[in-house]
Amino acid sequence: MESLYGPIETPNYTELLKGSVIDSDEKMISASEGTSTVGIRAIGGAVLVSDKRVFFAQWSTDLLKYYTVYSVKYDDIKSYGMCSPLASTVSLIGKVFCVNDGTEEILFATEQVDSIIYEIKRHNPLAKRDDD
Repeated sequence: MESLYGPIETPNYTELLKGSVIDSDEKMISASEGTSTVGIRAIGGAVLVSDKRVFFAQWSTDLLKYYTVYSVKYDDIKSYGMCSPLASTVSLIGKVFCVNDGTEEILFATEQVDSIIYEIKRHNPLAKRDDD
């Protein structure tokens, strides 16, 4: 699959994720096409939400598999929310949101932002929503 996001529209997509980036004791809540950044470069893959964490998995077109680039457990999230358009790079595609774990702030872009923000709030009501 040559897509920047991987085989997200294929029937075996969830099974592919389970085989590479989802732990056996995790329940998947959602997966959506997404982008994130490494330095100033955008990378494609999937923004994933499980019952334990939010994470981004990059798709490798060479290896035809996903690998986790960033993962944060709900309890470790200090703040989150929609990012200022000026805070995002032009190369991110979709609605841009940020997650801060107290060490670093990670930017993701996906069209599924509302459901991801809902899950963060549901699992960690103490995390501060920055864009309210």
